[in-house]
Amino acid sequence: MSFSAGSRFVVGINNGWFAGQYDHDLGYNQFSVIRLYKNPIPDPSLPDPSPDKPYISVHPGDVSIFFQGVQSAQKSLSVVRVWAFERFEALQFDSNSMISGLDPEFLANIGKVLDSAGANGVQVYLCLFDFWAVYGPPSQDIVNAGKTQDYTNLQNKWKGITRSIFKDGTALGKFTSNVLVPLVNQIGSHPALFAIDLINEPECLMQKDTFVFPDIRNFIASCSGSIRSANPSVKVSCGFMDFNTAKTNSGVLAQYLDFFDFHVYNTDGSLFSYFQSDFAGKPCIIGECGYPVGNVPYDQTQEVPVAQNFLSNASSLGYAGCILWYTDYTNKNGILQKAKDFADTQHLTQAGQKKKGCFIATAAMGSELHPHVQMLREYRDNVLLKSRHKEQFEKMLDVYYDFSPEIAELMIQHRNFGCVIKYMVVYPVVLSLKILVRILGNSLK
Repeated sequence: MSFSAGSRFVVGINNGWFAGQYDHDLGYNQFSVIRLYKNPIPDPSLPDPSPDKPYISVHPGDVSIFFQGVQSAQKSLSVVRVWAFERFEALQFDSNSMISGLDPEFLANIGKVLDSAGANGVQVYLCLFDFWAVYGPPSQDIVNAGKTQDYTNLQNKWKGITRSIFKDGTALGKFTSNVLVPLVNQIGSHPALFAIDLINEPECLMQKDTFVFPDIRNFIASCSGSIRSANPSVKVSCGFMDFNTAKTNSGVLAQYLDFFDFHVYNTDGSLFSYFQSDFAGKPCIIGECGYPVGNVPYDQTQEVPVAQNFLSNASSLGYAGCILWYTDYTNKNGILQKAKDFADTQHLTQAGQKKKGCFIATAAMGSELHPHVQMLREYRDNVLLKSRHKEQFEKMLDVYYDFSPEIAELMIQHRNFGCVIKYMVVYPVVLSLKILVRILGNSLK
């Protein structure tokens, strides 16, 4: 993995779990939700003595089929993000429910994933923990089966394990020494490993439980230190749920993370501009993004256009990469195709540095794909920069590129200011150009 100048913009997709088998796809899980379908149900306070065999162990061919299916013909797709320890999958527990080791079956299966990814020119961005399901409500089939109380009992166990890892130094030490270091020793040098994402959206813990940011920071620091001690070449990040969490805490976290990662879901694919100063000089990727699945009313026709906007905006606004979510969507094949098409057409970019784009217009209109933004770009490229005064226009544009990103950032942060620029500057300029083109007969390509 490289975010150095001249490296390619990272394009990828999220495949958190294989074949819908959340919490038991790659490893045995002694606290999997599927224990609720056994008769009798194992005591939720104790590790399941006979958990179900992992899905990939039963269907090993599915890994190759998946990676062959998601990669483009040109092998340009960069990354697939995969989750590891959903609801403590692959972790081994002793009789006191303390973490004692890492499931060998998981190590074998993650090896298959990395080998297959590498054979298809893809790298794996391995996310360790997701805690949303730990705090989520029971599924409707559990409710219909009258197992709500059994679910609650098991969920209380999940919460207890989570609290021990983040609040108990001994438990955290057992995780890093018994699980994380053996994992890194096994896969850290694999060429198909992109990086390790320590937590999927740690803000969940602060929203749903009694955790505070220092708990998250301590976990990140401990895990990062253990990973770097085991293999300094392994890159470390954390997939924050919110831009502001990453930005606000970048000064504290930069010493532990090799790059930043935050997630965005909205209805137009808009993004804040990237500034190195926002992330303590480190690169930043969009680790998850897409049309909001729970949006009301839901418009499935927007899934693919929004994905396209996120890719384009992330690339033009200075981010080092963009990894689309696609698993839950109606048009997931269309989203995947957009990722592949975008990856195939990407040129080498100066990672962490913005291209010469229409920053103010993009901030005003919410997307670089808006017709007004496209018109300004086309007028610049096809009229101004092809005229006999090209050199003078280039100098003027260089001045614009120096100050416009900061103005665009202020427009995004301050809505009223953005509206003033939109209606007092962008609209008049676009209207004037349309009139000028019509009078002079200059047709835009």
